[in-house]
Amino acid sequence: MSNIDGSGLTTGWTGAAGALFRNQLSAAKVEWIRAARSTDVQRLRVSPTTVVMRYVQFILGFVCTLSLACSSAPLSPSTRALSDSDEVLARAFEQHTSNLQVEGQGVIQRVLSDDNNGSRHQRFVLALSSGQTLLIAHNIDLAPRVVGLREGDIVSFSGEYQWNAEGGVIHWTHRDSSKRHPPGWIRHNGEVYQ
Repeated sequence: MSNIDGSGLTTGWTGAAGALFRNQLSAAKVEWIRAARSTDVQRLRVSPTTVVMRYVQFILGFVCTLSLACSSAPLSPSTRALSDSDEVLARAFEQHTSNLQVEGQGVIQRVLSDDNNGSRHQRFVLALSSGQTLLIAHNIDLAPRVVGLREGDIVSFSGEYQWNAEGGVIHWTHRDSSKRHPPGWIRHNGEVYQ
């Protein structure tokens, strides 16, 4: 058995095959040593802050992956559709579109006083996950008042989008007794108001 280049690796191969093997092994060893040296040089150039940030990124990525992999409840179709509805509403706002039947979900940013001019409307401002805000105008002459609205509450809705410069208005959040318009609704704390 012969020792190759002082590496401590031995092989019983002799002749042309042994020489070829030893040359390939030596070339691989030289490449490995070069790579290790260049990595050591790169490591010397990395600041401690960068090392900590990489470690934090790794841990956060691991935790996120683990939490998604261990989640026992799959996302419902309505949860997956929320980002789609935000995209539809963003597009409607950008294109100044109105009379568009939409569904979505947001967080109450402000609870406003009722609008008592003409048909009475309960009003509140929702912020979507995209950052867009919507005024919800819920007709309380045709549907029950949404009980217990507070800033920070999550509200789902179905209604008609009307463009305005502040993000848009959602109305028709109730049933149409003449059945000429798709029914709308508001969901808050497990209750549906229509």
